[in-house]
Amino acid sequence: MSGNIGGKPALALAQDGRMIAIWQDGADKLTIEFFPQDKIRYLVSQVIDGERERFAGDTSIGRLSQVLSPFESARWFNGR
Repeated sequence: MSGNIGGKPALALAQDGRMIAIWQDGADKLTIEFFPQDKIRYLVSQVIDGERERFAGDTSIGRLSQVLSPFESARWFNGR
């Protein structure tokens, strides 16, 4: 892992107008889709001990940091 991604995602717009943000740190990736009414869908993909693990879910923007905390969420948004 690079250890310093600085909180800047790649941004994309889906055909229906949803914004998608993607953070990448080496082989690890966080993707967030933004929906109306502060709802989001997220996908964490990371390699641990040579095996790829994925975790996905839906939550509100207010809970995002809490649900991502097991995945070292600060590295995505603040760098290390």
